[in-house]
Amino acid sequence: MQLRLATIDDVPTIGKLCVQSVQSYFPQIGFTSGQIEDQCSYVGDPGVATEWIEQAELWLCEKDGQLVGVAGLKVDPWTAYFGFNYVYPAGDGAGGQLIQHCLQKSSAASCRWIVAEVLADNQLGIAHLVKHGFHLAPAERSTRGNIKMSVQLLGRSLDDLR
Repeated sequence: MQLRLATIDDVPTIGKLCVQSVQSYFPQIGFTSGQIEDQCSYVGDPGVATEWIEQAELWLCEKDGQLVGVAGLKVDPWTAYFGFNYVYPAGDGAGGQLIQHCLQKSSAASCRWIVAEVLADNQLGIAHLVKHGFHLAPAERSTRGNIKMSVQLLGRSLDDLR
């Protein structure tokens, strides 16, 4: 698998991958069809990926020339933010590779911490981040467009990567 930064030309493909990820995984974690539709509308909106590309970094994971994962990384002086993480199909290592890459990039940028936001009902996503050294913080309410949801914040020190 290869990683690369996304460009504006990738936005339509990113939207399709994110929608496929939501449609295949969210029914398993108990989301209603309305919630799935709302989330697909959010992740499929070209403005969301475009914002990540223009204001941060959006990393793509490709396997045999096909997009299989995406993850956003915003680096501030002390803290990095990891988000907009979707893979499809799941289970081939793309998610772990994207997380590790973003951890390394954050450490190289001299960040002390990295924070991730995950839907609170996404227990597999939370477990995957915990596997990579993240720790749970209190859940909170968040709004994405018109979608109100409970999110789980996770944090991780980057000191062990220095």
